[in-house]
Amino acid sequence: MGQQICYLYEYKESVPVRNVGFIRAEQKRDGAVFSISAKGIVEHANEKLEIFGFCMKHGSCEIVSLGELPIVHGSVSQMVETEERLDGLDGILIKCEEKVLYAAVWQPVKVNFTGCVRRESQKEEIAEKSSEEKDAEAEESFAEESVLEQEIDPEQCACAGGQTDDEECGGKERLQCRKIRRNDLGELARGEWKLANNSFLLHGYYNYHHLLLIEEGDDCILGVPGIYHRRERQAAECFGFLEFREAEGLPVTLSEQERNDYERFGYWCRKVEKGQ
Repeated sequence: MGQQICYLYEYKESVPVRNVGFIRAEQKRDGAVFSISAKGIVEHANEKLEIFGFCMKHGSCEIVSLGELPIVHGSVSQMVETEERLDGLDGILIKCEEKVLYAAVWQPVKVNFTGCVRRESQKEEIAEKSSEEKDAEAEESFAEESVLEQEIDPEQCACAGGQTDDEECGGKERLQCRKIRRNDLGELARGEWKLANNSFLLHGYYNYHHLLLIEEGDDCILGVPGIYHRRERQAAECFGFLEFREAEGLPVTLSEQERNDYERFGYWCRKVEKGQ
């Protein structure tokens, strides 16, 4: 399955009642990209709704989370990237409530969205790959992204005389930054693992091939690489990344593929909870 363009319908009790837009789905080497355009989702005018891939198995619906969609004034125009394969899905489901949802179906198939069963994505597994062979491939693929742990050079701080990492410099606690891969999110508390499917995080990760973990005092902060722009800021805020930190002010070394030298490049940040 290379590319699919399907209408997006509102469903009530598993019956399509009206068309609200369309979804373009394209298979990539390591997953799929969905372009979603819809209007008239009035009942959920200013919410974030979760989007799922679904497949029908033995008459029941099995769903896997693909991320979240921001609904602005009843409309949505969003690209979602995932490592799920199109040939493993029957379509896309935007679940609002038990009796009202929106869905696009690739092929004619009898659907029953009552009592959907949620599963973990095999491709999106955070903690470990399913085999040693996949681990080796991942290590080779990200060889240039090996984790960097860098601290600010004490000589660069005017108040550096004999300070420890917990002391303040210039009124601001010293930072420790390291680049991480997406599957390293498994180091965080279990409640944070859902960020691996966050659409905004995926967009930044696939563009710049890394994420940034910042330790600032007792705070642990996750940074998604990107540029400072009005539209980018709006998208970041929709997905909970409220703070922008410019890369120049952070102790991190980036390759040409990991940065943007032509725009105001940095990281959209949110606090996260460390794992035990």
